[in-house]
Amino acid sequence: MDNRWIISMGVVITLFLIYRLFAQHINGVKDEKLWYINNLKYDFAGRVDTVHRPNHILFQVTAGKFEKDREDELAGRLKYWGHLVLLIPRGESFELLNGLAKYHRGDSLYINSDKNVVRIYRGKKLLSESDLVRALRGRPF
Repeated sequence: MDNRWIISMGVVITLFLIYRLFAQHINGVKDEKLWYINNLKYDFAGRVDTVHRPNHILFQVTAGKFEKDREDELAGRLKYWGHLVLLIPRGESFELLNGLAKYHRGDSLYINSDKNVVRIYRGKKLLSESDLVRALRGRPF
């Protein structure tokens, strides 16, 4: 009877430790995405040049604070993600994937990483606003 109790307790403790490790990793993945966005220090406006699909665009930066090498600098500090990317350079334009927006050529966009926001305007009318972190692409290995 004592051996079964000791083995049972060992199994319970092992399962609990595995669960905690898994939960810590999941929280680390979520927190790291927010850390990445906050440390980009993007605050700029752009104009949509090309719409590949309703949520997949190429745009040009028109005004504001933007360092195109900033993402490469942050990539080396990732602990839980092997690779994260928000904007991919494509010549003079940048590619953005934002699944919540329906862009059209000529729309304006505003990106502020400190506020974790991407806004889309048509003319002076705000069409949509979404969390910038949702536009991140990456792989956790």
